[in-house]
Amino acid sequence: MSRARNLVLLLIVLVCVASLWFAWRDGPATPDPPASPPGDAATAAPDRPVAPDETITLAVLNGSGEPGLARRVSRLLPAAGVVVVAVGNAPHDTFSRTLLVDRRLDPARRRQLVHLLADPAVVREWDRRCEEEAVLVLGRDHGRIVTALERLR
Repeated sequence: MSRARNLVLLLIVLVCVASLWFAWRDGPATPDPPASPPGDAATAAPDRPVAPDETITLAVLNGSGEPGLARRVSRLLPAAGVVVVAVGNAPHDTFSRTLLVDRRLDPARRRQLVHLLADPAVVREWDRRCEEEAVLVLGRDHGRIVTALERLR
């Protein structure tokens, strides 16, 4: 009886160790971003739209409370070289300032996008598991971003 109990205990410990090892091997959900790759992306001019081979995938969320804003802005973003992969509402509609949540952009592309979007606040939540490279949460100050994007048309 004690031998069977010891085997069960050993099996449980092995499962726990394997689980921890897999979690450690995959790394944390928010690792440091990679260094900027050499080439055009690192030296890209910040005031031009993103080149087709440098497209950025973005989710657009409305945090301003203005109906249809995320959809309207998502229609302006392709002129900036941005591919919109999701449109929706933010968890609440009381964002006073627009945020760009960086999921996995390299620094040069992040700077370029921030410049194209009229300098929104940037929050880094590094997560390579997301489909999008960044999330744009539109706040009540969205007018300057809409104006900047309309200039690119």
